[in-house]
Amino acid sequence: MPEDAVHKEMRMRTWHGHRRSVALLCIGLSLAMASCRRPAPEDPVNIECVTRLRLPYYPPIAQSARMGPSMTIAVSLSADGAPRSVSFENVSGERPDLVERIFRPLVEGALKESRFDAACGGKTVRLVFSFQIGRDVPSDTVSFVFPNRFEIEGKPQLVQVDTAK
Repeated sequence: MPEDAVHKEMRMRTWHGHRRSVALLCIGLSLAMASCRRPAPEDPVNIECVTRLRLPYYPPIAQSARMGPSMTIAVSLSADGAPRSVSFENVSGERPDLVERIFRPLVEGALKESRFDAACGGKTVRLVFSFQIGRDVPSDTVSFVFPNRFEIEGKPQLVQVDTAK
């Protein structure tokens, strides 16, 4: 083959290769842009809706009984972002019914005093409260674990038994 024909064929291959690359680039960009426009699925946690959170305290009776439950709390917000209802989900412990009876008034009271963003009206916010008895804590402590877990650690209640009789 003459040299001009070889160069012409190489230029044609290069042109077709560039055209294919440009076409793939355009397809890739259009897919990326389409995925950016899709609305994100609703976050089941909605922690960004919390503006001020009042945490429940560890009830002394639960500390004395060495109850260490963990519970997921679902707070349904009204249209203006105020807490409408509080429900308990995934309550752990030996007796979930007893755990809920002891902790419900404290959790509901604390969450009714909490504040949520008005833009989140109608959404549900999920929080996890994990109550634990700490061994070497001088007083009750709270830790936050991303995205929505609060570990509330209480000091063990000391029981003094009088053996002199």
